[in-house]
Amino acid sequence: MNPKLIFGREPAVILALIASTIMMFTHFLYPLSVDQQGALNAVAMGLVGIFSYWAIAEDGGLALVVGFCKAVLALGLAFGLHLSADQQAVAMSFVTILAQTVIVRPNVIAPVKADGSSVTAAKTLT
Repeated sequence: MNPKLIFGREPAVILALIASTIMMFTHFLYPLSVDQQGALNAVAMGLVGIFSYWAIAEDGGLALVVGFCKAVLALGLAFGLHLSADQQAVAMSFVTILAQTVIVRPNVIAPVKADGSSVTAAKTLT
């Protein structure tokens, strides 16, 4: 199996470069808290995950989108976004439903027709 590469490198190498760049930036230019560094790394991991999903085109798009949005929310919270737990839950519920509507619904056919008869080949996420 040939791994998908980013700029000619495996995604793990790119993530290590991003993490070390964040540490250098924090140490020499602008101090960030551990939470802020972690949130930046989470968003970077989400972006690499999106690239990998796009390159491989496997199942899991919904989980990827929701996970990336959670990472972005964590980034906002780490940098001072003030949302209550209820507001965060509502925002993530909206993201989940939106992603299901955009990603899942158009790509999946129920295995049973409206009249109750069986569909021979259900379309799955690709």
